[in-house]
Parts: sequence; structure tokens; C-alpha cells
Amino acid sequence: MFEYEKYTPYVLTSYGIAAVVIFGLLGWSVMRLTRASRKLAEAEEDDPQ
Repeated sequence: MFEYEKYTPYVLTSYGIAAVVIFGLLGWSVMRLTRASRKLAEAEEDDPQ
């Protein structure tokens, strides 16, 4: 593995926090996309054209 010496806990903690933030944002984006797609489908069903 990388040689961070005495800074290893800080570097790995920072990597972990960054990974959690990135995956959290990814999950949140997917949830919002799903919700928006569902709302669009409902709106298109209700459209009396």
C-alpha cells in the first residue's frame, strides 16, 4: 500500500469521508431522478390531449 507513514489515519479517514460523500450524492441523485421520472409519467397520464 502507499507509504503515508504517520499521516496514514488522516489520509485514510479523508478518503473514507470523500467516498461516503460521493456515494451519498450518487444515491441521492438516483432517488431524485426516479422521483422525477415517476412524476413525469403521472403528469403525462393525466394530460387530456
